Amino acid sequence: MISIRRELQKSLMIALLIASIMLLLASAYGTLEEINELFDAQLRQTAQLIQQQEDALHIAHVSGAKGLAYPPGALALHKVHGEREALIQIWDTDGTLLYSSHPAIPYPDLKATGLVSTVFESQQWRSYSVRTEDDIVQVSQPMHGRARISSEIAMRILVPVLMLFPILGLFSWYAVRRGLAPINTVSAAIGERTPASLVPISQENVPEEILPLVGSLNNFINRLDNALKLQRQFTADAAHELRTPLTAIQLQLQVMMRAQTEEGRAEAELRLSRGVRRAIDLVQKLLTFTRVEPEGPVTRQEACHLNALVTTAYEQFADVAADKTVTLTLPRCDEAAVLGDADNLQILLNNLVDNAIRYTPEGGHVELSLALAAGFAVFTVTDDGIGVPEAERERIFDRFYRVVGTRTQGTGLGLAIVREIAERHGATLKVSDGKNGSGTTFAIKFPLFS
Repeated sequence: MISIRRELQKSLMIALLIASIMLLLASAYGTLEEINELFDAQLRQTAQLIQQQEDALHIAHVSGAKGLAYPPGALALHKVHGEREALIQIWDTDGTLLYSSHPAIPYPDLKATGLVSTVFESQQWRSYSVRTEDDIVQVSQPMHGRARISSEIAMRILVPVLMLFPILGLFSWYAVRRGLAPINTVSAAIGERTPASLVPISQENVPEEILPLVGSLNNFINRLDNALKLQRQFTADAAHELRTPLTAIQLQLQVMMRAQTEEGRAEAELRLSRGVRRAIDLVQKLLTFTRVEPEGPVTRQEACHLNALVTTAYEQFADVAADKTVTLTLPRCDEAAVLGDADNLQILLNNLVDNAIRYTPEGGHVELSLALAAGFAVFTVTDDGIGVPEAERERIFDRFYRVVGTRTQGTGLGLAIVREIAERHGATLKVSDGKNGSGTTFAIKFPLFS
């Protein structure tokens, strides 16, 4: 499991380590540069000072300097005198050594003036020479001494850095822990929410970095709360609606059991069969509504031939309309492709056609039509039935709502299902009067798939 706290602490510690190493390297390099400049200046000053006193040095040491033997490896003698000590030499113009501060070191005449770097006995040396008319003053120094001084200074810097490292690590741990504390607070607030109490999370004192997260969580909580309220309301309404047909079935069963004659028994069986069909129809509509309600599962989106679905609905309800002596026609069915779920679109069409046939009296007419208009496919269902008062045209899409005075048996869910499916497909639904001012026309406008 990934931990943000551990990842941040690890990243900070690695950054501190890299920064410390870079600081040490930069300090060592900078110190070495400064030391080189300092010792080069010291060589220059020493050579110039000796030049001013060269006559006295020449008189005092010329006899002792000539003819000296320099054994190999005599550089070790120089180390005894210290790594910071300079080697001072005076040469005449013929290349004869007149004076050496360390005669055992056979450092050669470089035949050059100014600062010069060279290799002597496998070590780097730095020399500064001053030439006069009579002789040459050469002051030299090994470079390893400078490097060691630089290392000593770097080590002195390293000790406090190493001591500071755990302190910085502890501080970063505390800073990360404190910085992530609001996340723990939000997590605890979410854990306190229950289905019975979905209160939005307070955004007071919430850092701006997690404010969008808290806002999204609050939106989700609101949607979940609305969905649960709808579910509770739907469950209550469904229980109420189921109670009526189930009670009727029970009464009809009792009547059938008490029937004394075959005619009475047959009549009771017929009524019982109708009651069972109504209950089955209601249960099917309830199950369909749970699939297409706003908080239900998302439908798949694909290109659907709406004209084929309209033809299927027409053929499916042709016999139903004929049994009721209702004339069902489909005078126009243009080819149209829309984006959506074919199964849900078929449910929408079937519910509209079934609703029209159900509320159209015997001998009436129901007309279906699918036409293209300005980039839309418009499906209309027109009947000459009882019609819907204009004041109730919005309410007929509410669940379990039925127009007052309607004698036709229904579930009150068909048009609610139609509205939900239409909204999911970006379609608009309009209710108006039927032909010649009688009946009702339902028109649904679908955007075409291109």
